[in-house]
Amino acid sequence: MKKNSDVVRLSDANSRIVRICQQLLEADVMDKSELDNGKVPKERGIYLWRHKEDESAAYYVGVALGERGLKGRIIGQHLRPSYEQSVFRKAIVKYSGVNSRDESVDYIKKHFTLALAACPDQEPAVILAAEALLIAALRPKFNNIKGLMADIQGTEAPGEPRHGLPGHYYFFQQKR
Repeated sequence: MKKNSDVVRLSDANSRIVRICQQLLEADVMDKSELDNGKVPKERGIYLWRHKEDESAAYYVGVALGERGLKGRIIGQHLRPSYEQSVFRKAIVKYSGVNSRDESVDYIKKHFTLALAACPDQEPAVILAAEALLIAALRPKFNNIKGLMADIQGTEAPGEPRHGLPGHYYFFQQKR
């Protein structure tokens, strides 16, 4: 009996993960005017940045699990020049050649669109699993695929940012 209930729970979790992924991929995109006008919700969720000139390619997938939700993650971190730990913005600086944090925020607003899916009723583990699935499937340019694969395989990728598993956005893996 226990085995059947485990299979049911796994199937339910898988369905929720796939629904979150579909919700994100089918979401309307936001541009600069919507970002500037406070359209980003405060609920937790998942988001996807795409370049305006290459809407078919994913550039960065992330999650917002904190109490400030998507608004805190997108507006309070990625689009706040004084916030120094945004992996997405660091990649923008490297990719675009802009020199300052202010310029990187302007570059994002000018050249990127954002899709997001609020998931206020989902457990963080389900949202993180959706993020990991999207990173593995879409291979976004600015997510660290090598670090994700090392996490999944249990191997080390010294000095590489860790993406796709719990706590990935707050620390870097160190040499042991």
